Amino acid sequence: MPQDEPFLIAIGGFEPRPGLATLRFQWLAVRSFRQARHAKGVRHADAMRRGRTYFSLTVWETASAMKAYATSGAHLEAMRAAGSLARSSRFHRYWAAGVPDWPTALAAWDAAGRAEDKTGPTGASSGVEAKPQGSPRQGTAAPLLARELR
Repeated sequence: MPQDEPFLIAIGGFEPRPGLATLRFQWLAVRSFRQARHAKGVRHADAMRRGRTYFSLTVWETASAMKAYATSGAHLEAMRAAGSLARSSRFHRYWAAGVPDWPTALAAWDAAGRAEDKTGPTGASSGVEAKPQGSPRQGTAAPLLARELR
């Protein structure tokens, strides 16, 4: 079903350090993913792995809903531990008319990384403050599509 208002798409890639850091990351990631699936304002939450990098893809009705999730509970605990667990990590946020498939979301994440390589960190991957045109979405959340972290 086409969407008439944009959603906030958040895709994150995290490569944990080897050993116990990987195990701790996986434990925190599962808890954060469970939190995301039940967060107010989430329309979609999914996770996958590409090589050594674990990805999360969430779709939000508003930037404030995403911020409320990101700064609380298991996700906040994971963010606080990320510096000691990560070999690398990067997040990209953008507005889109609907839920992207994995190839589309990964292409946006990859493109944002290439742009950062040329110019340094940009607003495109550091955060999104305002929703373009339109009002906040109303109604119930669509069913969540989720996969266990592998």
